Amino acid sequence: MKPLNKYFYGTIALSIFLILLASYIIKDTNVSNTDILVFNRQWYEEDKEYFYTLYNQLNSDTNAYEVLFNEYKDLLEKKEKVYDNAYISKKGYLIFSPELTDNINALALAIEARAKLLYDVVSNNKILPKESYYPEEFQYTFFKAENVIMLNDSDDNLIEIKDDFDSYDFKAIKDFIESLSIPEYCLRGKNIFFVNAKNRDFGAIHANGQIIIYNWDNNIDSLIKFLAHELGHEVGYSIFGRDYYLNECTETKLAYANIYGKKLIPDHFLPWEERLSENFAEDFALIYAGSQKWSSWEGDNSLYVKEFIEDSLQQTQIEDLIILRDTIHVKAGKDTTTFFGGFNDGNIFITEKDEIEINIKDIKGGPYTLYAYIKDDVVGNLGRIPIEDDKFVIPLGENLQEDAKCITYEIDFKLYYFESLTKYHSSPFGRVKILYSKDL
Repeated sequence: MKPLNKYFYGTIALSIFLILLASYIIKDTNVSNTDILVFNRQWYEEDKEYFYTLYNQLNSDTNAYEVLFNEYKDLLEKKEKVYDNAYISKKGYLIFSPELTDNINALALAIEARAKLLYDVVSNNKILPKESYYPEEFQYTFFKAENVIMLNDSDDNLIEIKDDFDSYDFKAIKDFIESLSIPEYCLRGKNIFFVNAKNRDFGAIHANGQIIIYNWDNNIDSLIKFLAHELGHEVGYSIFGRDYYLNECTETKLAYANIYGKKLIPDHFLPWEERLSENFAEDFALIYAGSQKWSSWEGDNSLYVKEFIEDSLQQTQIEDLIILRDTIHVKAGKDTTTFFGGFNDGNIFITEKDEIEINIKDIKGGPYTLYAYIKDDVVGNLGRIPIEDDKFVIPLGENLQEDAKCITYEIDFKLYYFESLTKYHSSPFGRVKILYSKDL
C-alpha cells in the first residue's frame, strides 16, 4: 500500500486547525446556540397563556400540582443550559447578549411563577390572582432588585421596551474590558447583562456580581460609558472599602477628595452628582473610556486620579476585598439565588432535596461573622448558625410531621461586627423562603 504523502497529513492538520479556530471564533464572538435560544418574548406569551390554563385547573385537576413542580424543575435545567451560551472570559467575567438576557429573563419569569404558586398552594396560603404570579407584560425582573425600583406602576419608572438593539457590539465591549489595567479580582465572577430596554431612571446598575446595562440611546459609546462607570464602582469598592464588610477606608477616601478640594461627606447625605463614589466612577469612565463626566466635581485632574487609582490598587490587599453580601449564593438542587441589590423577600425555593447549600466565594473572615437565622412553620425559631466556611449546608425536613405533606422555612442572613458596639447587630441583608416536600 502506497504510504500517504506529507501533503495529505498537512491537509488533515490544516482541517483540524480550522475546525478548532472556528469553534474558538464562535465562542469568542458570543454567537449562541440557536437551538437553545427559543425562550424569547413569543415563548413568554405562549407559556403565560399555558400557565393561566394550569392555574384555572388547580381546583379541578389533581395532577396540576405535579405538572407545575415537574415543569419548575425542567425549566431550571433549561435556564442552566441557556447560561452556558454566555461568553466566558479567561479573567472570569461573563457577557450576556441582549438575546441571551431576554431568554434568561423569560425563563426566570416562568420559573418564579410556578415557584410562587406552588408555595402558596402547598402552604395553604391565599391564592392570588394569576397575574400576581405571571405578569401580563414582559418585565425584566430576574435581577432580583426590588429595593431598586426597576419596574412599578409609576410612569416615571416603567421600562420602555425597544424593538432593536443595533448598538450592541460584543467585540467592542470585550476589547474595552480586556484593555483595562486593573486586577483580575475586579472582574472575576462578574455577569454583564445587556438589556434590550430603556430605564428612564438610569443607564446601568450593578450589585452581587451582576452588571446590567440598558439600551439607553442605542449607541455603543453610551454602553461602554455605562459599563466603565459600573466597573469604576467595582474598583472603588476595592480601594475605599464598602458597607457590610471591613471599615470604610476613610483616609483613602479623604486622599481622593483632597484632589478636588472636597470635604468628606457620606454619600447618602448627598445627591447623586455630588457623591464621592459616583464621581470616582465617572472619573474611571473618563480616564479609561474617554467618556464625558456627568458628576459635579470639576477640574482637570485625570492624571492625578489615574496615578491615585494605580497606586491604591497596588497597595490594596485581596483579603480585604471579599464582600459577603455580594458573593453569597444559596442553592437548592439546580435553583440558585443571590441577594442582588440588597434585601428581597421574593426568593422562593421549591425542593425535594433535604438540604440547601450556602456558597460564599473565597470567604476570608475579617471582623464580621455571617449568621443564618432559621425558622420553620412547625417549631418556629430554630436559632442562628454561624457560617464560617465558603461552603455550608443547612439540613431540611428534620421537623416534618408524619402526616404533613411539606414544611416551609424562612432563613434570614445577618452580619455581626464584633469590633464595634454601634455596628454589632445589623438588619438582615438577605432572605430566602423554602418549601421542602418529599411528595411533590
